[in-house]
Amino acid sequence: TKLGEREGLKDLERAIEITQPGSYERSRAFINLSSTVSELGELPWSFELHEEGFREAERFGTLRAMRWLEAELVVDDLYTGRWDESLARANEFIDVVASGQPHYMEAAVRDTRALIRLARGDLAGALADSEYVIVLSGEAKVPQVVHPALAFHSRTLLEAGRVADAGRFA
Repeated sequence: TKLGEREGLKDLERAIEITQPGSYERSRAFINLSSTVSELGELPWSFELHEEGFREAERFGTLRAMRWLEAELVVDDLYTGRWDESLARANEFIDVVASGQPHYMEAAVRDTRALIRLARGDLAGALADSEYVIVLSGEAKVPQVVHPALAFHSRTLLEAGRVADAGRFA
């Protein structure tokens, strides 16, 4: 599907149909389909899938899926201009992580919060978040976490007038 081939979407939709409601496998099917349609530019459909997947995970108490989808909803709120909601969700997510429940999606949530902070003129807050994401990305060692972290931190440093530092991260 990354090459625009849409046939794979049918397989992902079928995965939702055939998996047990409330199972983590079904939640992953929602997450995978939403990611794929998002990459195809179909953001409203992706947002709907996140919401539907979250409601189901919440109804069945599938905590692992709920946490992942909570992070996705933070990003969705950013994309749809609901910045206050995005910040509130981000802060809640980060508070849960700080209470001793780490999560892979913390980097995405902190990056989202940093974007909003930067756009609202909170350079210190944006820098704090982007610096923390650099640490998280080093721990994750996964390109899909590392590359956005480096790019956004570079941008934030540039906004702070730290051109030489920004160049190092770029």
